[in-house]
Amino acid sequence: MKLEITKMQLSDLEQIKDNLLRDFDDFWTVRTLQEELENKNRFRFLLHSSKTK
Repeated sequence: MKLEITKMQLSDLEQIKDNLLRDFDDFWTVRTLQEELENKNRFRFLLHSSKTK
C-alpha cells in the first residue's frame, strides 16, 4: 500500500468532518480544528493511503 503525507488544508476539513464528529472526543471539534488550521504557527498532517485519496 502506498502512503503519502500532506500538510492539512482548510479544504480538507470538509472531507474529514463526519469522521471527526463520529470518532473523536469533544476536544477535537470542527471549530477547534478550523482554528488550528487558520493559525499560521501551527499545522497538521494527513496520511493518505491509495484507498483514501
